[in-house]
Amino acid sequence: MMSFDKEQLGWFYIIENAQLKARKFGITNSLEARLNQHGRDWEVVYAYRNNGVFISVMETLLKAYISNRLPLSKVSYDEMRHTGFTETFPMSWKLSNKKLVRYIRRLIPALKKG
Repeated sequence: MMSFDKEQLGWFYIIENAQLKARKFGITNSLEARLNQHGRDWEVVYAYRNNGVFISVMETLLKAYISNRLPLSKVSYDEMRHTGFTETFPMSWKLSNKKLVRYIRRLIPALKKG
């Protein structure tokens, strides 16, 4: 499992896996390494880079946004290779990639204003 260093640049990302019929969001300092950890069946839906503190806050706010609408973790611990399953949810839920990205794009300027 990779740790996240808020003192470094970080990535916020959303990925999806058609085989598992799941989407996942997360943060990392190395997007390439993190995607390799998940495996090749995951496709990037959205990725955004900024300072680590900013990225960490983004993840917290998105987790609250999603969990207020849908329960998370409907993909198992084993299916997620023992990492990231708490930020994973089925693609079948009525929260589209377009809606998630639109929310994030509105969130970023609000966070920058402080």
